[in-house]
Amino acid sequence: MKVVHLNTNAYGGAATACFRLHHALLEAGADSRVLTLKKGSSSDPRIDSWEAYQPRRFRLKDTWNRLYNKLPTMGKPPFFFSGPNSIFRVEEHPWVQDADIIHLHWVAKFIDYRRFFKVDGRYVWTLHDLQPFSGGYHYTGGLDMHAYRRLIRRNEAIKIKALHGKQLQPVAPSSWLAELAKASPVFSDFGCAHIPNCIDMRIFKPAEQHRLRRTLGWPVDKKVLLFLAENLDEPRKGFPILVQALREMNLDETLLVAVGKSPVGLEGLPVIHIPFTTDEQKLAAVYAAADYYITPSLEDNLPNTVMEALACGTPVIAFHTGGIPEMVQHGFNGFLCAHANASSLKSQLEAALGNEHLALMSQQAEDSVRERYRFPIIANAYMRLYQHMM
Repeated sequence: MKVVHLNTNAYGGAATACFRLHHALLEAGADSRVLTLKKGSSSDPRIDSWEAYQPRRFRLKDTWNRLYNKLPTMGKPPFFFSGPNSIFRVEEHPWVQDADIIHLHWVAKFIDYRRFFKVDGRYVWTLHDLQPFSGGYHYTGGLDMHAYRRLIRRNEAIKIKALHGKQLQPVAPSSWLAELAKASPVFSDFGCAHIPNCIDMRIFKPAEQHRLRRTLGWPVDKKVLLFLAENLDEPRKGFPILVQALREMNLDETLLVAVGKSPVGLEGLPVIHIPFTTDEQKLAAVYAAADYYITPSLEDNLPNTVMEALACGTPVIAFHTGGIPEMVQHGFNGFLCAHANASSLKSQLEAALGNEHLALMSQQAEDSVRERYRFPIIANAYMRLYQHMM
């Protein structure tokens, strides 16, 4: 069975989920390949890019493609918005034309709906946000719906017409996103399966905490709160709420660790900054060395970071939003805030720091991932789906 995965980027959350599934499927015996728009760093012959396939004037074409997609939103309030258009003819790539299953992931600005779906194929589409079935928005928080209303309706009409009569199976990693997809005018005729993302627990796993902390130079006698700080300016990530909550707490016996961008607003607090890395072994060590992982996202699907932390035996503190409650069970493998505000987050952070059953919660965090998200479990679910479509 030949499967080709399409993802715009070679890096980022959706790309990570895509590549993990690719490797899980290879281990399950599928002939899996990945095609991205831009080159990544992989030397795997089963991973290719449109940039490598059509290198002539690629940068100029990519700039024009981004401008082409930006033009419809000019004059509207700035917002992360992607239409159904692309100048790239990815449907002409030999891997796409030869595939038994064309497996789409995050493909904004990569495929052109009106042209791409003229190919008679079997399509599986793993959703990483709302954009595949929306009029262009990836998430709704902060969207001026009035300003974008006409453009949204136009884009939805383009997508509905392009997908009419196609053999398409949408898949959502979270039940939250699956319900949104099934209720949308674009995907309402196709339904939506629910298959989570997967993780390699040979990499993300618990380790001896004191040894890791000595290696990392962290104190062994303090509670460590870990968070990622990649998108500090994105309101959906809720970073200002975390800053406010931490500012109101007594952190004398606590260490904050931020991975990614240097966190703004935490000056004077006990913070260690670790530059962003894509090295999964290093990330796994950081997760396993922490006591808790914090994610203050206000909207999210099924975050890789939450799954990674839990797999390393690190309980998670988060808001009750999106697909996160499907991974984090309050009081079992983490803490969920009753409300998405600083007061509620502060309350749960203090409860976590006073938790007398951290060792048990850590074991339950690892078990919750092992039982649901390991490579073989998710690969087998997709293999059954592919076979059903065949």
